[in-house]
Amino acid sequence: MVTVSECGTHAVTGAQAGPVREGERTLAPGALDCLQDGMLLLADAGLYSWQLWQQARERGAHLCWRIGASVELPLVRALEDGSYLALLYAPGLHAPTRRRLLHSARAGHPLDDGRAQLARVVEYTVPNRNPDGELIVLATDLLDPAHLPASELAWAYHQRWEHETALAEMKSQLLGPAAVLRSKSPELVEQEIYGLLLAHYTIRSFMTRAADQAELDPGRLSFLRAVRITRRQVTGHAAFSP
Repeated sequence: MVTVSECGTHAVTGAQAGPVREGERTLAPGALDCLQDGMLLLADAGLYSWQLWQQARERGAHLCWRIGASVELPLVRALEDGSYLALLYAPGLHAPTRRRLLHSARAGHPLDDGRAQLARVVEYTVPNRNPDGELIVLATDLLDPAHLPASELAWAYHQRWEHETALAEMKSQLLGPAAVLRSKSPELVEQEIYGLLLAHYTIRSFMTRAADQAELDPGRLSFLRAVRITRRQVTGHAAFSP
């Protein structure tokens, strides 16, 4: 399953489930329909592909994705905040074509968007993750440093780990530790998955409303405690024993 969730509330707003033989990149387009203008979509390394980047941009959201070492990011121009403009290439281009596109971009000429596009790249190192630190490379379609400086993009990407917390809430706190789905057919497994997603969204919605009323960050509230309160309320008003 591939999901899109809000960093601030942990609410899952888009999801796509599929068989185990389908990878994340194959499933990801089905989770992007929740994107809207003005959003900033963060994604971890391993999800980037030219096609998925285009599909996400077509939804109107801005992008800030971590890029793996296998993706070529040739320098077009250095920027004042330490970031730089680079080219993203469409797949299947021969080396001479890439060189011509890069030369054209450096000269300031318009690009054929079907073959290459400008992206802004932010690089920084996280110390203490290994002996030499871990290099993080981010690509974004926000090309103007004045609109969003490199330091703020790095901070925004750090918040992506809230997504992992949302997944952990579903797997270990809502479903239960070491629990497995009970259904025995693909159709019912999918139904059970979406039922779990709806339950998580409902609880997170209640938590967000409560945080707004108390003028608190939703992240300061305990999800596990909210689950326990919800279960007590649901079973307390049930017309029959669960």
